[in-house]
Amino acid sequence: MDLEPPPEARVIVNGEPVEGVDPLFVGTFEEAREFMLSLPPEQQSEVSLFTPDRIYAAADL
Repeated sequence: MDLEPPPEARVIVNGEPVEGVDPLFVGTFEEAREFMLSLPPEQQSEVSLFTPDRIYAAADL
């Protein structure tokens, strides 16, 4: 039985709904942050890091 908590963060395309659409990345906040910052700068401006508490743009990270 897997008792690990669900991932806490996802990287989503700006303008897409948060629920019902497959995110680009799902994982911990740190993993999602690393994924987002590894994207080319022009792609970073097209995505956001979503957590239950806040939404972050690349400039916020």
